[in-house]
Amino acid sequence: MCGRTAQSVAAVSAASTSLRTNSRNGGRSVVDRIGPRRCSNDGGDNGSSTTNGETDKSSIPQEDGTYPWGDNFNLSPGHDAVVFSLNKEGQLQMDRKIWGLVSKGGTSKAPLQEGPSKHFSNLMFNARSDTHFSKPTFSRLLGERKTCVVAFDGFFEWKADPLGGGKGKKQPYYVFRKNPPEKEGNCKDPNQQSAQKSPYLLMAGLWTSVPTGYSPPKPATLDTFTVLTTEVCNPLRWLHSRMPVCIWDEELAWKWLQEPSQQIHQQIDEQSHLTEQYLLDWHAVTTQMSSTKYREADAIKALPKPKSVKAFFAPIGKSKPSSDTKKKAGTNTKESTGTGKKGESIKTATTTKRAAPIVSPGKKPATKKAKLDSTKKGSITSFFSPKKSKT
Repeated sequence: MCGRTAQSVAAVSAASTSLRTNSRNGGRSVVDRIGPRRCSNDGGDNGSSTTNGETDKSSIPQEDGTYPWGDNFNLSPGHDAVVFSLNKEGQLQMDRKIWGLVSKGGTSKAPLQEGPSKHFSNLMFNARSDTHFSKPTFSRLLGERKTCVVAFDGFFEWKADPLGGGKGKKQPYYVFRKNPPEKEGNCKDPNQQSAQKSPYLLMAGLWTSVPTGYSPPKPATLDTFTVLTTEVCNPLRWLHSRMPVCIWDEELAWKWLQEPSQQIHQQIDEQSHLTEQYLLDWHAVTTQMSSTKYREADAIKALPKPKSVKAFFAPIGKSKPSSDTKKKAGTNTKESTGTGKKGESIKTATTTKRAAPIVSPGKKPATKKAKLDSTKKGSITSFFSPKKSKT
């Protein structure tokens, strides 16, 4: 996983409904429950632009130094995303955390440097699922039950053009969850209906909170998260060697939040690795999204499919000559019948009019009788000679 995703309000809302957070949080809307994020930790690089070239209002800090939350169709490490985790009372909560795990905090004498290009230079935006129980940084977070799940619309991967020998600009692809077809009698559960209208990928992760070393009004803590990755499933093997750990069973998602044991981890990792093709879809997208500054909605839009080679060749036997072509050729085509070697009836095209033949000087044009006499019995020409009528 290269570290680029897309997260929309619709996807988070669908995940919120499916995980039954509405009943646990007083039924308020998702946006109301997600607090604003201080802009001092990302150096103002969270801006985006709309399709008409104007600056998106979500990129402008408000008077209190915070950013409102909205769609981000090209989310990269250093940006904030909505993350689901458990609070101290064991209730599901949604918070805005910055993508890229920062495990070491700052002090008043040596505060964290601001901006993703500085204190995020060595961030861990991915954590290998096969080793995170053995690495001290990740195992400590697992022991503290600082696990999380993140709802993304999809993620991006890049693939070199095979015709270019693996050199030059790579083509980005967008991988997302297929929208299951609605069937009669199904989807009566509002949770399932919400998931169908806005399909999302639920990914497993870890989070932490460290001191920044700043005094108010700057934030005292920095909340960050990382996404677990595993060996790629068969449908995506052509694209990359690894993929995010996707949780398809939301009961397992709850267990990952409540009791992140090695057994639960093994279940979600295996489930992700065995992802079936009917669950995922993908398409090529514009290379403009390779820039982290490109945030327009068409970053996830499919490129037009190229025409196949067959489209450049007209079907044989289906084109009809135009009347102008017939006049120029000086012929009127009609169908006649000849007799084959064994008496079969063979249809062939003959002409009632022919253009005058070009005769070389000193040679007499052959008569019709001479042509017929020159046709030998058994030759290929005899199969196409006019049938003699019996009177």
